[in-house]
Amino acid sequence: AAGEDYTIYVNTFADEDGENESQCSLREAITAASLHQAYGGCPKGQQHNTITNIIQLEAGEYKLNKELQPNSAITIRGKLPEDYTRPNAITDIYPAATVLKTTISGQNNSRIFNTTNLNKPSLALQHLLLKDAKSADLGGALFVGGALDLFDVSVVNANAKKGGAIYLNDVNSALTIHGG
Repeated sequence: AAGEDYTIYVNTFADEDGENESQCSLREAITAASLHQAYGGCPKGQQHNTITNIIQLEAGEYKLNKELQPNSAITIRGKLPEDYTRPNAITDIYPAATVLKTTISGQNNSRIFNTTNLNKPSLALQHLLLKDAKSADLGGALFVGGALDLFDVSVVNANAKKGGAIYLNDVNSALTIHGG
């Protein structure tokens, strides 16, 4: 129906994978988006696999137990880094810009995203801090098989043998970076 919101809203910071039907985790949201059907506590998102699913995160830190492996095109948005209680110091227009409010952590034992399997989907990340990511081989934070679009994204403390932060692994891999 017109005006319907197909965004998948993540409502827990826990790294769940189907064990709690009342909550939608980031991992479950990625599975729901990849399958185009409800999974865990998450709705199916977009009805058609030709439309990119959008996953909306809250302010806070998502701690991963293992890497995330999207199998279809998705956009993952962190909470907008804005403060409506005060104006921007330079423009004097509301809202003021803030530091990034949403973090995804590999907890120093895992890569954060791997899009080299299956469909090599495009991945767009917005308003996110990716931190404490680790891989024994390629791509500490991001091991990329398709297109990667970063808008207002910071990567800190990521380690790997090659490509500490980002490793583009495929002939069709591409990286686009935009400021916030």
